[in-house]
Amino acid sequence: MQNIKNFRVKQPTKKDTEKYGAATAGIRFFESEDGQDWYECQSLFADNTIKIMYDSENVIRSVIDKPVPERGNIYAVSMFSPEGMSVAEISEKLPEGFSIRRGEWVFDGKKVVPRTWSKEELIAQAWKTKSALLDEAAHVIAPLQDASDVEMATEEELQQLRAWKTYRVLLSRVDVSAAPDIAWPEKTSD
Repeated sequence: MQNIKNFRVKQPTKKDTEKYGAATAGIRFFESEDGQDWYECQSLFADNTIKIMYDSENVIRSVIDKPVPERGNIYAVSMFSPEGMSVAEISEKLPEGFSIRRGEWVFDGKKVVPRTWSKEELIAQAWKTKSALLDEAAHVIAPLQDASDVEMATEEELQQLRAWKTYRVLLSRVDVSAAPDIAWPEKTSD
């Protein structure tokens, strides 16, 4: 199983220029931390293994988990552009629930495992969630408040306004330092 680390952009060598000719101008060249050329080391990867690309924190950012018809129906590592990344292949299936969204999975050097978040990361995620929920509440409250201000609000709109404002107050009081054990207030029904 291959695990080639920390690719960075490199200038094409004389050998690269001779090999690719005029096309060199349109090609991005990469070299791993141990000096392997990206295009040359691709042949080291098996055609039938899952390929993952992960960052310096071992967070998986891209995956080739099925054959690519346009590349001869192999699990084509050539689909990656690994600038600032490492590339590995794994022999086992991806865990159930695996997704590259939200950075929830990491490569431990041998297999794909769920990410363990630091307290600081959990707090940052909670702040982001809180901010998004406050923005949503403000977006809903604004037209209801406008209707109330110009005395055009229906009784139903006034009830919604009060419910959303109550929700927003409760939300503003959420202590994100308790992450991940936060009791988020229930959103009012629209």
